[in-house]
Amino acid sequence: MKVALFGGSFDPFHTDHLQIIKLVKRTLPVNEIWIIPTNQNPFKTRKLSPIADRLAMINLAVSDIPYVKINNIELKNNQPSTTYETVVELKASYPDIEFYFIIGSDQLPKLGEWNNINELIKIQTFIILQRLEEVSPKLLQKYQAITIPFINNNFLAATDLRAGKNLALQIPVINDYINEHLLYLPERLKSQMDEKRYQHCLNVGQTAQHLANIYDLNPQQALIAGTWHDVTKQWSNEKQEAYLLKYAPELVSEPIPTWHGYSAYYYLKHELLFNDEEILSAIKWHTVGHQSMTKLEMVTFIADKISKERQYDGVEYYRELSTINLEKTFQELIIMQYQCAVAKHGLLAIGKNIIKTISKWGKS
Repeated sequence: MKVALFGGSFDPFHTDHLQIIKLVKRTLPVNEIWIIPTNQNPFKTRKLSPIADRLAMINLAVSDIPYVKINNIELKNNQPSTTYETVVELKASYPDIEFYFIIGSDQLPKLGEWNNINELIKIQTFIILQRLEEVSPKLLQKYQAITIPFINNNFLAATDLRAGKNLALQIPVINDYINEHLLYLPERLKSQMDEKRYQHCLNVGQTAQHLANIYDLNPQQALIAGTWHDVTKQWSNEKQEAYLLKYAPELVSEPIPTWHGYSAYYYLKHELLFNDEEILSAIKWHTVGHQSMTKLEMVTFIADKISKERQYDGVEYYRELSTINLEKTFQELIIMQYQCAVAKHGLLAIGKNIIKTISKWGKS
């Protein structure tokens, strides 16, 4: 039996990983391909995402491929594992299996740095996926490796995917998993704001989740909506305006301080590929509300106004009221916001949307 081993952080697993698996199986006479998620890559210092999340994403991508198995051998170790140690242990457990090990062509010149490389080449065969790099025949011969041209390569990088780039090329169910489990917040959310705003977003998420539990709503939806509500808050006016002109030019006439709710909606929908319309709508309307507010939208709006770092006269009253009567809390807060806006900017400068909201919710 022949088995190709495919090791890596898989943080996240992505389309090119899947392409590699299928290409190796199609090209070489291997019976199975074993994915080996690493506990910690010995050549990297970044802390990896939780094991449970990385395994879940891999399973979403390969669970219906019968020749693919996930082997947790390296996840049992508290310390980083070397390829040599892993293959030695696998050979001891499966002495009749002929092992191969898949790596990218960028790793070929670095094999001399690998632990016990001279012994490693005796107990397995390297499969080199040739990308753009020229593959040295001398190195192939030295390491007794075979090469496969990496056709259909999307050139995806996990670093870019964690940052929310090139997501249209990613496996859709993995995009969904990342969004639903709030993965990569430092790369996707924190990177777009200062520390104070980031802490506010986290606090609003927690407050929204708390309120959702009180009112029998989906707490994860509330956590997501609250956490992401201000993702574009610190974008420049020019960047927000460009987004609105592209997706909803009628909203440019609304006051600039309200733009971030709308731009966040379109950014999350079109760039980060969020597809839960209830979450997206809660984020879109967290600044001025609308006439037919859902409970999730109210929760997100209210959480933004009463999160734990907020300090203004009356905030404790609204915090207490929010646990008793959701609609009354929203109504009182939107009226207060409307009155403050009129007093500060005048009725003609507060925008049409909040006026529409008040026409419904401003009545006692």
